[in-house]
Amino acid sequence: MKKTFLIGSLLLNVLLAVLLFIPDKKIPSKKHSFMLTSRQEPIKDAQKDIKRFVDTIATYRDRHKVDFVRAYTISSIDMLEVMGLDTNVACKYTACRAYLGLGSDQQFKLYLTPVDEDKRDLFLSFKEDKPASREIDSLSYVLNLIAPCPNTCDMESPLYKFTKAVQ
Repeated sequence: MKKTFLIGSLLLNVLLAVLLFIPDKKIPSKKHSFMLTSRQEPIKDAQKDIKRFVDTIATYRDRHKVDFVRAYTISSIDMLEVMGLDTNVACKYTACRAYLGLGSDQQFKLYLTPVDEDKRDLFLSFKEDKPASREIDSLSYVLNLIAPCPNTCDMESPLYKFTKAVQ
């Protein structure tokens, strides 16, 4: 009896090991090599961080009499191109806006919000059935990119290393 149980157990383990190595016949899904690099940040928190960035830069601006960048607008076509996608795809939004922020821990932040055809910011909503809107409320959020360099960067890139360009 013990011998039969031992042989049966061994055969079952071999069968399981073989099944683990049989290729799956399912359609392969595309997997991204990067993890999600953003999270939903309540609009009020983002506003505090953006104001902290502006206030921090204001001293430099006033001393040197220069203006500074608070945000960048990135067209949907540029986003598609940089991701290697078809730039003829119809996008729900014409662009996104990337706002610079500074957290209370003095870490830089980058907040993204959709931009409509009138070049105005739209704010996403935690309420699933509510579309993005120009109006903000307690359920409004923006995307907070939480993967700053150097943790996620190509440290060999000439853009990261600030090496001289080839002349």
